[in-house]
Amino acid sequence: MAYLRDRLTVARELLTETGSIFVQIGDEIVHLVRNVMDEVFGAGNFVSLISFRKISAVSSPMARVNVLGGVCDLLVWYAKNRDSVKYRQIYLEKSVDTDVAGVYDWLEFRDGTRRRMSSDERESG
Repeated sequence: MAYLRDRLTVARELLTETGSIFVQIGDEIVHLVRNVMDEVFGAGNFVSLISFRKISAVSSPMARVNVLGGVCDLLVWYAKNRDSVKYRQIYLEKSVDTDVAGVYDWLEFRDGTRRRMSSDERESG
């Protein structure tokens, strides 16, 4: 953990005030990594713990018996300054076919222009 602390300290100095850092880790030692990151960045600069699915489950080398392998890893997200962190929302493409609420009635073109759909366009999908 001392090696990680040293690396994180240098990384923190290199970040701008709006910068963030993400550390990918398995669930076996995420608590230790969070403790070190709290120390380096301050607990108030913790932003989120993000889980994501791995391609396949592999048993941990730390496991003493053959047990169910983990199917996700974690991203630990800290900001240099949580009050000024920059974040850009990821948008998923939606379609008229999946619009149950009937709120998707705008078209966006490749050049970035937008306009409301006509009723004929909306009905044809």
